[in-house]
Amino acid sequence: MSLDFVELKRTLESLNAPLGAGEVFYVCPESDSWFSDFVGIQKVSGQVHGSIQKAVDACVSGRGDTIVVLPGTYTYSTAALAVNKDGVTIMGLPGKLELTNITTGVQSVGTGGWNTIDVSGQMVTISGINVSNGCHNATVPTKDVIYATGQGFTLKDSLVSYATNEGSALRGVVLRASHCKVLNTRFDNCITGGSALFLDVAGGTLRNPLIEGCSFVGVNKNADSNFCIGAAATSPNEIYGLLIKGCTFDPSGTGGGGGEDMLQLINAAGSKSYEGIIVDCIFGVDVSAAGEMGNIGATLRLAGCFGTNDVSKGQPA
Repeated sequence: MSLDFVELKRTLESLNAPLGAGEVFYVCPESDSWFSDFVGIQKVSGQVHGSIQKAVDACVSGRGDTIVVLPGTYTYSTAALAVNKDGVTIMGLPGKLELTNITTGVQSVGTGGWNTIDVSGQMVTISGINVSNGCHNATVPTKDVIYATGQGFTLKDSLVSYATNEGSALRGVVLRASHCKVLNTRFDNCITGGSALFLDVAGGTLRNPLIEGCSFVGVNKNADSNFCIGAAATSPNEIYGLLIKGCTFDPSGTGGGGGEDMLQLINAAGSKSYEGIIVDCIFGVDVSAAGEMGNIGATLRLAGCFGTNDVSKGQPA
């Protein structure tokens, strides 16, 4: 396959793809038959890599580097992809979401497995990627799809799922830092006894998390006590400025249903409450009926949210 990365960069720029101010690196699977040809035509040494980890390692923290991931499957079968550089953007090609996969593979492990992606760098962006975790064990908790501890992390235009949902406490995306965003991302069949999107306040106060334009489908695949969006009930830590906007919540699945399958956003362990607003969302339950939505703290407000019965007029009963 003849593919010139300079022409590829021009194509991305013509599509207004968000290339950073730093260097641009390209990744294609080493197993692809045309990988050696791609490496052979590069104009700058080290511009093309056979794994995303190698491209991350080539980035300079804080320079604003971009990693363009070409379609293919990138399997991290023994450890997570570690994104530990500040200001890095990892992006798939526009329109190639379903063909650009980062995964652990489906593996049964006795100790709980590993996350698919660990993000410790600050101001990291991941976009246009299909990310899944298939590490599972029937008796012990498994790991997360994306675990973000770096401030300012952004996930957008992506798909998050579990390749299998055996085990317990499976989580899709975990945010453990302030000023994080999850935008226009679909969560599909993520968890059994966990949360598709989890706000982890165990490390301290989270400020200004934004969840916008996301869809949650089939979250209660096997049982109740699964949540589309949840947070730890940990005292005295808090969440300030939470905004959940324009999201859809479909609790459909093979087991359980209704009940607490939507939200778990109450700090029951202490006197402090989470503060924010849930606006213009659509729920697959009656938003005005007690017990339908899940646990929502007294300082979280609903506005303009539609359910199976009517539109909310504020905090549910």
